Amino acid sequence: MLRRAKKRLNQVGATEETDVSVKAPRSKKTVKKDIIPTLGDDEREDAEEERLAKAVLGGEQIIVNSVFDQRNKFGKSDGSDSDSSSDEEDVEDGDDSLDHQTGVLDKEKSKPAWEDDDDEQISVPEEAKGHHNVLWKTHDESKLEGKELKKRLKSQFEKTVGSTPSWAQLKSEKKKPLKQTGEESEDDSDSDDDENQFLRRTGDYLTSSQQLPKNSLNYQKVRNANKERPTEGRISSVQFHPSSQVLLTAGEDQNLILFQIDGKLNPMIQTVHMERFPISRAQFSADGMEVIMSSRFRHFFVYDMIGGNITRIPNIKGTNEKRMMTFEVSPDGRYVAFSGSYGHVYLLSAKNKELIDVLKMNGSVSAMAFTSDGSQLLTIGDDGEVYVWDINTRNCVHKFIDEGCIKGTSIAIARNNQYIACGCDSGVVNIYDQSCLTQAHPKPLKSVMNMVTAATSAKFNHTNELLATSSRFTQNICKLVHLPSYQVFPNFPAFGERMGCADSLDISPHSGYLTIGNSKGEALLYRLKHFSDY
Repeated sequence: MLRRAKKRLNQVGATEETDVSVKAPRSKKTVKKDIIPTLGDDEREDAEEERLAKAVLGGEQIIVNSVFDQRNKFGKSDGSDSDSSSDEEDVEDGDDSLDHQTGVLDKEKSKPAWEDDDDEQISVPEEAKGHHNVLWKTHDESKLEGKELKKRLKSQFEKTVGSTPSWAQLKSEKKKPLKQTGEESEDDSDSDDDENQFLRRTGDYLTSSQQLPKNSLNYQKVRNANKERPTEGRISSVQFHPSSQVLLTAGEDQNLILFQIDGKLNPMIQTVHMERFPISRAQFSADGMEVIMSSRFRHFFVYDMIGGNITRIPNIKGTNEKRMMTFEVSPDGRYVAFSGSYGHVYLLSAKNKELIDVLKMNGSVSAMAFTSDGSQLLTIGDDGEVYVWDINTRNCVHKFIDEGCIKGTSIAIARNNQYIACGCDSGVVNIYDQSCLTQAHPKPLKSVMNMVTAATSAKFNHTNELLATSSRFTQNICKLVHLPSYQVFPNFPAFGERMGCADSLDISPHSGYLTIGNSKGEALLYRLKHFSDY
């Protein structure tokens, strides 16, 4: 077949050369006619074969280029690098012109498992709300379908699992390995992309922050601490034991009750009835071995928790007080301070309950608080002035005016004296730092103005991240303040919760629980989930 094609081409070429020679102009020199090539001539055969290959197959260069394209696509074979190096240099010039001829189809990208075309046709009717409450955001929604349903299901999955599992991640979503030493690990743009990917996640993470979040408090209302034995009338005092999971409640029903706190059953341990002695205040000693109880009388009682004995302490010698209602126990376990009339403060020995000294301030004593090391005592009066007493010398070493306060009602000191909180009858709670112990007119770090009646209770937690304040003159008034942002948690108490009038409150030693004693005789108990220990 090739021989016949070659013979026809020779004939066509001979005819064309003959026509050209005939039409050539006249000249003195004669033009010789080309001789028709013969099959026996090797040089002419090679030339004709090349022309034939170009006419039939498109040319040798195109064939070579296509061969190299295939080799670059699937990889070179062994031993062909040296032989083809010169051919590759010849082909480089023609690569651009052949790109449109040797293109390769792009591979289809894999899709995530949750992107399914059938999901667009799935819908959840309104009748299924009871089984899928987590998917419905408002009560007005009547139906969920298509992309919105898929979006909410994915968000709920990530909240439960934490993030996209590794088996469901695309290659582009998986973390790239770090480069070798000496090379740049990542560009700035790559790090920004990683941060953006991290911020897009909505699921929970395995580790939680050590700091208390400021926007919302993670807590749970659990069974009342005194559910098994509620108090008849208002609860005047609630306090957690300093070392055991025990809570005491005391009130005007003349009963001191101890409960074991587990957050579930909270069983009652013991009840101590004080005949004709309505308890105004009850507090554990620093070591937790005793409970001191006071009332509107001149005498008070001490209950021994180990021996179960009750000791009556008569009128303190050297005093003419008719009632001893309010007192504070020093954290170091050395002193008990009773507030008297006309600005008197009686300092007693915590060991034998004997009078040590009498402190005198202007006005009347509204509230007292010891520093965390027990070396100083702070008292606030009805004139809004705070006195700082040195316990060792029994002298007033400093006093300052609580800004904007007309009549002081409560005071609390944080651990290591980091914060001092002063409450007044207008409901404002001023939070100071340690500078108030040396300045006459200190400026508060923050004035909490979320209450409209007198702030009668205040308590810091053990990490100085939480301040609890309440008022016993208005129902449902108890605020938790985040520190150091000084923001009041908006989700406490819960909307519609009937808390009653909070007469007293306390936070457990490691901030795991918060209790509030109200006027209904209930000891409300809340589990603060950010803190793991009791």
